[in-house]
Amino acid sequence: MWSAGITYRPHEDSSYRAEGKASWYGADFHGRRTANGEVYNMNAISAAHPTLPLPSYVRVTNLANHRSIVVRVNDRGPYRNDRVIDVSVRVAKLIGFYDQGVAQVRVEYVGRAPLNTSDETKLAQTLRDGGSTLSVATAPILNIVASEPALLASPFTPASIKN
Repeated sequence: MWSAGITYRPHEDSSYRAEGKASWYGADFHGRRTANGEVYNMNAISAAHPTLPLPSYVRVTNLANHRSIVVRVNDRGPYRNDRVIDVSVRVAKLIGFYDQGVAQVRVEYVGRAPLNTSDETKLAQTLRDGGSTLSVATAPILNIVASEPALLASPFTPASIKN
């Protein structure tokens, strides 16, 4: 894949971890097809990455406030040298950088995601504030609702990822 003079080669890297800027994308893309054929929903827990497998899961952590969530990578982008990932509007709000537009983040590969599935409920359960689990419904007030082991259920453990 080539964009703006840069060649991107999609591949799986089980040890992928990167830090850099994230941005969000919203209404201009809402309802359009993503790179893997899913319909982009700016209110879903999803993201775009230039090289990771589609679909796959990554944990995105806002380094300013340590909020993180596992997101479904189902699109390609961002195509700017200074960005490591684009997230949906919902993700930007959940991890606390929607109003700023960009944030310094850490992106960690979790594994491949199943095709043609709705995983929003499980993804919502992965929202954390520096290790404490948050309820998506009450994330702004930092309500702790569950323990860490409860979040490690399928499909987010390496053993549950099928090749």
